[in-house]
Amino acid sequence: MTITKPTTPSRTGTRIRSRVLELGTAKRRRRKQTEAGPAVAVMPVQPPEPPVASTAPTSIVPTWATARVTKNDLVLNQLKQKDGVSISDMMDVTGWQAHSVRGFLSAVIRKKLGLTLLTEVGKDGIRRYRIDARAAA
Repeated sequence: MTITKPTTPSRTGTRIRSRVLELGTAKRRRRKQTEAGPAVAVMPVQPPEPPVASTAPTSIVPTWATARVTKNDLVLNQLKQKDGVSISDMMDVTGWQAHSVRGFLSAVIRKKLGLTLLTEVGKDGIRRYRIDARAAA
């Protein structure tokens, strides 16, 4: 007694048949489009005008030479002021929220840069932060 497997269509045959059907429908689609004409109106393309050379001398500054002013630099410059700066002022300059400003003061100013950050509450009741000038030097 011999046992035989039931015959099933091979996978490669199925793949080939599906690919042939795809190609056939794509060809039919292209043929219909060319018979019907272009679906979009074609506008004539005009060549761009050549740039006009200016007679004024221009200074060529390499991109690496232009200094980028970052939000960190803005806050550091404010903190170096003699009067200091409030959290709301730092929020206005950077666009950060209050918790982000406080996190920057703690993580970057105190921990990464190792600067001494002084806080003072003024007569108006607003807390102001500044970098200790002696420690920064």
